[in-house]
This record gives sequence, structure tokens and C-alpha cells, in this order.
Amino acid sequence: GVSAKVPEVTESNCGFYLGQSVSHEAFGEGVITNFEGHGEWVMVRINFKRHGSKLLSLQHAQIKSV
Repeated sequence: GVSAKVPEVTESNCGFYLGQSVSHEAFGEGVITNFEGHGEWVMVRINFKRHGSKLLSLQHAQIKSV
């Protein structure tokens, strides 16, 4: 069978970028420090001011640009 190539997530196609300030409902404000994974399984690492570094699903994290 032919497997479809999963597009790599880049800063330009996910709507977020490294160093961006974001806000999360539970964790408050933080800064994006890394992206991990690809396709539907993209995780974003955010260093939150009050909660430290967290690895969250980009699809489910409900993060907003601030």
C-alpha cells in the first residue's frame, strides 16, 4: 500500500512560532519553546511563568496568542 506523507508542522503552517507569547486557560501565560511531532499529533512545549515547562497537544491545548 501507499502511505501518505504526513506534512511536517512548521512555524508557518500551525499558526504559532517559537518564542511566541501565548495564554492557556489553566496555566496562564507562557512562551513557546519547542514543537514536537507532526500531523495530528503535534505537541507544543510552553514555558509557563507560574507552572514551568509543559508539553501540550496543539490540537487540544486551547492556547491563544497574547
